[in-house]
Amino acid sequence: MRLKLFSLSLIVPLLLPGCVENIISISIHPDGKSYFKFHSRGDSLDIFDDDFTHPIKTLYNRPQRELKEESSNNWFQTSEVFLDDSMHIFQKAGTPSLGYKYENHVLVSFFKKEYNFRMVFDGRRAKSEYPNLFFTMVNSQSLDSAGWAPEAFTTLLKKGLEDLREDALIEDDRLYNDRMVNHVKNIFAKVKDEDVMEFIRGNKETVISELLKPFKIDQEFPKMLSDAMEPHEEKLKGTLKLFDDRFTIKLLMPGQPLNTSATEIVNDTLIWNFGIDSLLDGDYSLRANSIIYNFLPFQKLILTVITLLLFIFLLLRTFFYD
Repeated sequence: MRLKLFSLSLIVPLLLPGCVENIISISIHPDGKSYFKFHSRGDSLDIFDDDFTHPIKTLYNRPQRELKEESSNNWFQTSEVFLDDSMHIFQKAGTPSLGYKYENHVLVSFFKKEYNFRMVFDGRRAKSEYPNLFFTMVNSQSLDSAGWAPEAFTTLLKKGLEDLREDALIEDDRLYNDRMVNHVKNIFAKVKDEDVMEFIRGNKETVISELLKPFKIDQEFPKMLSDAMEPHEEKLKGTLKLFDDRFTIKLLMPGQPLNTSATEIVNDTLIWNFGIDSLLDGDYSLRANSIIYNFLPFQKLILTVITLLLFIFLLLRTFFYD
């Protein structure tokens, strides 16, 4: 039987991804407070989607936001925010939008103040969860779905089954679930690439029912499984939308930079440039630290010691010569 994979169109955004440039400028003040400026430029579809979101609010203030149409095909969005906290989660990890968080710790000692910066972007785990998609995104200029869509659908199916099992909505039978997943893999292995590309919009529940027909599943099961797959499907869509996005992080820190993972340093500005290739597996971390030496306490200490030694010397001289 030749199976038309019309269900796979549900996991492939029907749009041509446009390049979006996201620039985050960060200034860490000497008192440890931080200023952020987010600037994104791209077409309207990319600016208004949720693959990467500007901060909506913080504990202390609401960001100042500006959204303008630069030209008929180009929009830009700018947001500014001040942070008093040393840690802030801008977007939670594991969501359809790209998760990212910020940390800035100030360590004060007798004659120095050290600033430690860390910013983490949530890895999308595509390399481990969707190997064929990972290979396509790293080595191709387009998201040709023929090579990765069947694998992606099977992974979504497996994740949905696992969630249903963990929530005790189905029997705790991993072997039975694995049999269903392997059955779907075998069906897709027999489908030709040209059939994969013939995406026909359809009802996902009907597709699940057809794929799992040999297992004599309950009537309610396709809807339950479809709903369980939905959160994982949304995260996958978010990953696909990030395909042509570029990120530039610019950081200004007090004092002299010591150690950093920055890809470039221009004058006093630390710069990181990266794209989806840095986000497809584990978390992507930006790190830097700088130091400010305060020699005044040290000078006072030396002056005090010299004064004390001089005083002791004068006392001893007086004692021995009188």
